[in-house]
Amino acid sequence: ILKDGKDLTHRLRALWALGVCGVLSQEACVALLKDREEAVRAWAVRLAVENPTGASEVQERLWNSVIELARREKSPTVRRELASAMQRLRQPVLLLALANAMTDRAEDAADPYLPLLTWYGIERFGDNLGITARLLREARIPLVRRHLARKYSGYEVGLRLVASSLEDASAEAQRDLLAGLGEGLAGRKRVPAPDGWAG
Repeated sequence: ILKDGKDLTHRLRALWALGVCGVLSQEACVALLKDREEAVRAWAVRLAVENPTGASEVQERLWNSVIELARREKSPTVRRELASAMQRLRQPVLLLALANAMTDRAEDAADPYLPLLTWYGIERFGDNLGITARLLREARIPLVRRHLARKYSGYEVGLRLVASSLEDASAEAQRDLLAGLGEGLAGRKRVPAPDGWAG
C-alpha cells in the first residue's frame, strides 16, 4: 500500500503504522524522501529523526539524503518539517549540516514559519561561536542573522565576532547585524567598543 497505493490517505496510514510498530527501515526512509507526495516526504523526515538507529552505512546514506532534501526541496511543508527536525536531532554534525542547508534558502525569508523554526534549531548550539560564526556571516535569512547578533551582543567575545563579521557582510546583512546588536544592547548604559570601533 505504501509503495504502490494510489490513495494518499491510505499510504500515510500505512506509513504511520510502520512507524508506530518500529518496523520502518532506514532504507525505506531513503526512498520515501524522494516520494512524489510532499506529505509522504515530510513524514519520512520526521520518522527518520525519531528513529535514528541503524547500520552505519545506511544511516550515513539516510542523513545525506535528508541534507540533500534540505538543499533542493521546493515544498514549504517539507521544509518546515526539516526545520522542526533540527530541534530534535542529537548529532551536532548533522545539526550543523542541516542548519547550513536551511539558512542557505533565501526564499524562506518571507515564509511565516520557517525563519523562526530554523532559528529555534540553531539556538541549540548555545554559545558555540566556532559553529555558528559562519551562519552569522553567510545565513541568507535576515531573521537568523538578526537573532544571532542579538544573542552574541550579551558578551564581549560574541560582540567582537559580530563586529568582525560586519566588515565582510553585504549591506543587507550589515543592516540585520546592526539591528540585532541594537536589540541586544537596548537598555545597557555602558558597553565597551569592540576592537577597531574606537574613535
